[in-house]
Amino acid sequence: MFGGGVALGQQKPEGFLNTNLYRSIKHQEQLVRTLECEYKATTYPTSEDMIARIKQHLTLQKDSRPYMSFVIGKDAAEKENKLIHCTAKFYSDFYKFRVEYFPVGSFALPTPECFAFDGQVTRGLEKGHKLGDIRFPLEGLNRQDPACLLYRYAELNYSVLFEKGRLLQTKIVKQAKGTVWEVAVQHPKYNWIRILSVYDSEFRLVKRDILDKRLYKKWTLNQRNYYSDYEAFHEGSGETLWFPRKVTIANCLGTLPQGELVEWVRSEILFKKIVINKEIPDYTFVLEFPSDTTVIDLVAHQKIIAASRAAENWWPSRLASWTKILWISSFALAVTAGILFFLIQHRRRAR
Repeated sequence: MFGGGVALGQQKPEGFLNTNLYRSIKHQEQLVRTLECEYKATTYPTSEDMIARIKQHLTLQKDSRPYMSFVIGKDAAEKENKLIHCTAKFYSDFYKFRVEYFPVGSFALPTPECFAFDGQVTRGLEKGHKLGDIRFPLEGLNRQDPACLLYRYAELNYSVLFEKGRLLQTKIVKQAKGTVWEVAVQHPKYNWIRILSVYDSEFRLVKRDILDKRLYKKWTLNQRNYYSDYEAFHEGSGETLWFPRKVTIANCLGTLPQGELVEWVRSEILFKKIVINKEIPDYTFVLEFPSDTTVIDLVAHQKIIAASRAAENWWPSRLASWTKILWISSFALAVTAGILFFLIQHRRRAR
């Protein structure tokens, strides 16, 4: 399960929560109240070497899926290249966020794809801003934003994962570049997920493996992240926060018998701007839809509405009922008024 190196000693799980590593992880999480980042995400085509590994892996696993479904060509990779602006505000058990994706190169658009979570619902706008949606957040979704890359997996902070997770295993390892900590834990809620994190001697995250056992009924490497080029940021209170300038993400099908990585797509994140603990107003996380956008409201019974009416359609069935009542009442009044007018005129003529 753990990587190479010389083991210096096995850390008992119950003792890990009293280590300086655990205290440092929890302390860093508590220090970061807000985060604003700009970064460039670059996706690379699948190499010929990796295509050969994908074919071999699918054959060994008796996986009938076509290998081409895991091959990313040059054009497809270029479409995924983006400049991303992310804003996040952290609370004890969740975080609000807003992420805007600006395609670059020949696929650049003047209007970005955008998502925002206000603590209750997620609002999204597709490229071009002609179509949007309102929905409840998906549980278990591990987004590729700075929060999920650095401080948590899906809804849980790393410190909580280590506190509540199953089968916690830790090891201190001496490697050529220095001593590292390896910490592995099974997710307390999604028991098909296992996370292996590697921290350097400064307690900075340098590698994270996500293993999944749903497909092949055994622990299989699903994603591997590398963190590098750390920079120190001085928080307002005078304390120091470490933040990587570069994150490399390898999405995998697993490994071959000799341990070779079967990587079907690799992307690289380079942070251009990092602002920590800046005051961010809550309205930042409420996405406003342009007037000509059609919004699919999955919170309000999957009713398709115009963006200009999104705010008043949180109770569409009740609104529709009252609208019908008002129309019927108005029609009845008009008919009654017409009848009264006719009778009055008829009586006058009879006199």
